[in-house]
Amino acid sequence: MCSILGCLDYNNSILSLDKFQQVNKLMHRRGPDHSDIKEYFFSDRVLRLGHNRLSILDLSNHGHQPMTFDDLVIVYNGEVYNFLEIRSDLEKLGYTFVSNSDTEVILSAYQHWGDACVEHFRGMFAFLIWDVRNQRLFAARDRLGIKPLYWSMVGENVILGSELKTILASGLIEPVMNYQALHHYLTFYSVPPPLTMLENVHSLLPGHCLTWEKDTVSVKQYW
Repeated sequence: MCSILGCLDYNNSILSLDKFQQVNKLMHRRGPDHSDIKEYFFSDRVLRLGHNRLSILDLSNHGHQPMTFDDLVIVYNGEVYNFLEIRSDLEKLGYTFVSNSDTEVILSAYQHWGDACVEHFRGMFAFLIWDVRNQRLFAARDRLGIKPLYWSMVGENVILGSELKTILASGLIEPVMNYQALHHYLTFYSVPPPLTMLENVHSLLPGHCLTWEKDTVSVKQYW
């Protein structure tokens, strides 16, 4: 199942490394095989990425996350069913691989096609990719929204994760009820994305991607 967590922290003021680790551990049951965190400092910010891994495709250490490739790093939850086909296409273009995981294929696909990489993926997924060189965050969710991804931006701080409770546990979000979401829940027994039960916390829509660059978050439909 796996879990992903990411936080862009302005002036390292809202979520210390110890606190981030505690929040990441709240999702340990989703990925009991391996957990890790990486942090990247740039200008007046720090980006932290956390992952809990349930090993399926590549059981070796080569499949551990956060996974780096050149100046890119990824945390990923899900499975890309056609990754072997994509890998073959990329190998013909000169790319080489050290693991048997679809995670590495996603990173190489992003390096080659950029944001359009998601148009090649068939599967269920949610992932965050940090472009170290360009200081750019790219996130995406599968076409039908099988894998969850929640996000919020408060001031200049951004947090994304697999579960609402981890975003709430970060302390960045005030526990304020979203009454529009409550209305939908009481009427239809479900909350339609991008709404969640928490005010100012959004569910990334299926078939959409999110980018953070130069203090601006944008969401775009790719399918």
